Formats: sequence, C-alpha cells, structure tokens
Amino acid sequence: MNSWLNGIDAIIPGGISVEDFAIVSKTDKATARKMLQELGANDIGRFDGKTMEFEDGDKLLAAIVLLNKGILVDEI
Repeated sequence: MNSWLNGIDAIIPGGISVEDFAIVSKTDKATARKMLQELGANDIGRFDGKTMEFEDGDKLLAAIVLLNKGILVDEI
C-alpha cells in the first residue's frame, strides 16, 4: 500500500507516462501500470495504456479511494 501513497504525488493535472509515474511513485513500471489502470477503473484520469491524463480534483478522488481501502487520513 506504500506505493499507493507515493503515487498520490504523481497525480498532477496533465499527462504523465508510465515510466515517469513509476519514478515519482518510487516503484517499478509494472506496478505503476497496475496503479494507473486501477485509478482509471475508479474514474480517476484517462489512461490510454502509455500515458495517464489527470485533471484538477483527481488527487482528491484518489485520496478518497485510499480512504475506502482503509488508509488513515494522516497517512494520506
């Protein structure tokens, strides 16, 4: 779950590649791809398989998903 917390920092408006998301979230590309796919499945950003397009408010939506997964507010 720690990689999910690191992934919050990579959620910025605009496009980010899987490789760059992996770097910012301090994880490998396979995990970053899975994270981006799950974010997209939760209607957070638009993932085309290579690049994720985030909008304003997506970071807040991701935080809500993490809360629903049981992560404490002070950890987010």
